[in-house]
Amino acid sequence: MAKDEPAPGAETDIDPELVSLGRTRKGIGPILGLSVLVLASYLMITLWPDLRYGLRYYSSSGNTPTDVALGADPTALTPNSYLTIHTQLDFTSTARLRGKQDTGHRLVAARGSAGRLWIAEEGEPGNVKLTYDDAYTGRLRRLDDMPWADDLRTYLAKTFGAQPHFVFPEALKGALPAVDVAGEPLDATADTRVGVDERVTDRVLITVVAGDQIKDEKGAAASLIEAGIIPTPAPTADASAKGGWTWDVPFPGGVEAARQALSDKGLASRTLAHPRVIRREGRWGELAVSADDVTIAGQRVPLSSVERVVVFVTPKVPKSAAVLFVGDTPGKYWWVPPLYVAMALISAAMIWAMILGFKRK
Repeated sequence: MAKDEPAPGAETDIDPELVSLGRTRKGIGPILGLSVLVLASYLMITLWPDLRYGLRYYSSSGNTPTDVALGADPTALTPNSYLTIHTQLDFTSTARLRGKQDTGHRLVAARGSAGRLWIAEEGEPGNVKLTYDDAYTGRLRRLDDMPWADDLRTYLAKTFGAQPHFVFPEALKGALPAVDVAGEPLDATADTRVGVDERVTDRVLITVVAGDQIKDEKGAAASLIEAGIIPTPAPTADASAKGGWTWDVPFPGGVEAARQALSDKGLASRTLAHPRVIRREGRWGELAVSADDVTIAGQRVPLSSVERVVVFVTPKVPKSAAVLFVGDTPGKYWWVPPLYVAMALISAAMIWAMILGFKRK
């Protein structure tokens, strides 16, 4: 048998019918296409607020924040806006919330907003940019849209509890106070703890401040003895702290007379004079105010002797609260519109691929 001759029984002809058969193109299956479509749709829904905010970066006026006057109602502001809000902060309601993989935010309530507006600054405390003009610029969002909204409420309730809110006699005007000195609404109930600070007639707390000439209690007492403020031998200071010593001194005429006497003796720069106060405590339901006096738990205090009323209210975060993310400019979201377009194209491609797959079947 020749070298190139086929072996007996071998098939040497090519089947033309097999050659005419085309290859089947599998394409994108329905499961894969649907999975990609669902993922792309989820990302598009999640990024929708960021898309709207990021589009400001591409507009002529979107990069300029809108000024909001101090005292504006936060619930009337449009979420997802780029704003400069002028407000002071209430540092009695401050929280730091940390994410799992970031430094978190410092959140401080805006004073007078009743917890309806929070200012969020990102980063560690040492890296936060100080603000001196009470103007905060950033992105406004609904607090309840944030994943840590409930964490903030829990933190405030567990960490702070009831906080003192001060009301001065000028604001009483014969009726129970509605707001504190900062304009913060007093959300008090009948069981809310209240204190009325009463000035003691003709007694003054005088504090001598430590300095180069006065370095100890003995030297502080000597300066008051020389001025005729306290008798000799000098009584022990009623209170002492780092940097000063305080005596409870009987003084006809009260604080103003004491300050004038200290000034006449050349001690004005070395001393502080404060009224001696006694706190009368009770509950909001036991508080009554008239034109001449304040009554708390049956104890009458002349209005002329009231130093202040202290109402202890637990910080609350209402459902309508908003949060301003300082430094969150539209330029930080420049990448969202291109990504959104890419997700839309991928979604359209998956839909078209699935339609073609069903047609082939």
